[in-house]
Formats: sequence, C-alpha cells, structure tokens
Amino acid sequence: MKKYSFLLDLLVVLVLLAMTCQTNMAFADNRPIITLSYGTPYLICDEGCGPSFIIKIFEDGLVKYKGIRLVEVLGSDEHRIDKSALEKLIKKFEKVHFIDTIVEVNPSWMTTNAHDRKAWRYVSGIRFRQGLQERTAYKRDQCELVNEIIKTTDAETLWELGWIRKYYCK
Repeated sequence: MKKYSFLLDLLVVLVLLAMTCQTNMAFADNRPIITLSYGTPYLICDEGCGPSFIIKIFEDGLVKYKGIRLVEVLGSDEHRIDKSALEKLIKKFEKVHFIDTIVEVNPSWMTTNAHDRKAWRYVSGIRFRQGLQERTAYKRDQCELVNEIIKTTDAETLWELGWIRKYYCK
C-alpha cells in the first residue's frame, strides 16, 4: 500500500511539474525588446509622407525589418545578431537611462490627415523593454540611439538605411 501511495504522490508531483512547465512556456514573452519605427508606418498616407520602416529586435537576437514606403528595401526581412552585440546595444539604453527618463507618449496626438503629418515624416519612435518596464519615445533627439540600432542590426548594409544619418541625425 505504501508503494502505491508513493507512486500516486510521485505521479501527482510530476503532473504538477509538467503543468508548471507548460504554463511558463505559454506565457513566454515574445515581444521585441527594442523597436525602431521611422516615419509614419502605422498610418495610411497617400501623399506628403516620407520614408517609413520598422526594425524589431528580440531577446534571442532575432531582428525583423519591415520596409513600408519610400525605402530601398520594401517588405519584410529578418536576420540574427549575436548576443554580445545585443548586450552592447542594451547597455547604451541603460547608459542614457531610457526607462527612467523618457516620458511615454501616446502617438494619438498625430492627426489622421496626411497633410498635417508632413512635419512628422522624419520622426522616429523608439520602444525599449527591460523586464516588466517598457517605454516609448517619439522624439527627434534620439539620434545616438537611432544610429546604434542601425549599426547593431547592420541595417545600413542589409536594407540600405544609411540615409537616416543625413535626414534624421543632423
């Protein structure tokens, strides 16, 4: 009887352990840790808008690119960067205290009229997630971080985004 009770207890423990593993896998965070959006990629724009693209960097080093309009490489692409390069990029965000000092802004202040958005066509948004905290900055003065993202992801070579330094980082 003791042997049967022990096996039953062991079975219960193994089932609970398996359920815990499944739950952790189900809640694994697959959001990017760094996102750079340039131009007005989330808004429909018939005329007067500049180039638009999005670069997303994930915790495992996966980089996803989407060229939306007026860029050399349109469509989606992805590649990987090594962990050390990603760690260096994260250190840059930590060095400027991005999470602590950047005030989160809701992009709804942009109007839906393309002509009113002309002034914002060279504005980028940077989103950084660290643990449970995340912040987004929609500012033109994030040039250093924009350059680091472009450099670290090799976007200048892969997707011909070297022009961003001329138009955005003056």
